[in-house]
Amino acid sequence: MSHRSSVRCGGALLSVAAFAALAGCAGETDNTQPPTAPSFSQVDISEFSDVRATVDYSLHQISYPIDAYLMTDKDADLIDQAFHLEFKACVNENGGQYTVPTVPVSERAAMPERRYGLWDVDEAAAYGYALPPGEKYADPLSELSEADMLAADKCGTVKYLPLVTRDAMAADGQDAETYLASSIASTAFELAQSDARWQAADDEWYQCIEDAGFVADREALGPVVPADAEGALRAAVVEATCSDSTGRIQRLADIESQYQPALIADQQTALNSSLEKQQEIIEQARNIIGEHS
Repeated sequence: MSHRSSVRCGGALLSVAAFAALAGCAGETDNTQPPTAPSFSQVDISEFSDVRATVDYSLHQISYPIDAYLMTDKDADLIDQAFHLEFKACVNENGGQYTVPTVPVSERAAMPERRYGLWDVDEAAAYGYALPPGEKYADPLSELSEADMLAADKCGTVKYLPLVTRDAMAADGQDAETYLASSIASTAFELAQSDARWQAADDEWYQCIEDAGFVADREALGPVVPADAEGALRAAVVEATCSDSTGRIQRLADIESQYQPALIADQQTALNSSLEKQQEIIEQARNIIGEHS
């Protein structure tokens, strides 16, 4: 897994979100507004033409320049542990029992990188478009008795601290500057998609898919997937194979990576402030862990 966090803040990864906003990633409210996204023509990336993303084919992960301004997997683990310990304390205070997950969230929620579609041929051949089966981890909620659930219902004030990852977004009322790096990542992705080199990489990829006997669907971003299981598996393999043979993943990741430092340079002071705010959040998580350990 990459050093920067691939964990997302949401119910898909945080089953405790089944309670009312328990995993709402809530933080202190602030009226700070995010910077206005620049247009494609406003961003000069000429001095960043040699910037490259790090594509790790063995770990199926991609690292970008903006990752230096985001929380790491270790940070995500601290924030997750802090939440579960505080939640456990609340449940216990209300007469219930709650088991804190022993496996770090960076492992429980690990996901393959599919930002640009399928690109691991072996994985595609084995699972098609489905996600590889991961380890099965016990859901703490599934172990709660009716009495435990009643106690847990009284713990809606326990909030998940802000988790600043590449795909995160500030919720209404949250400090936008804390999530500035996430906003920059999103803007860079949008700008990169308007780059002629991106279109060229996609054109080669679609041509490869068609040469393999499939119809390319530019709206769905890939081949038209047959309804039968065998055909769908072949489509997945073709998609991944064409990504590999055209070098599409590295090419797209590099383009995105070249827009990021241009945006970073324009927002360096604010990003430094964002890192300070993130560090305060991490320290808060450490303090919570210390209080309940």
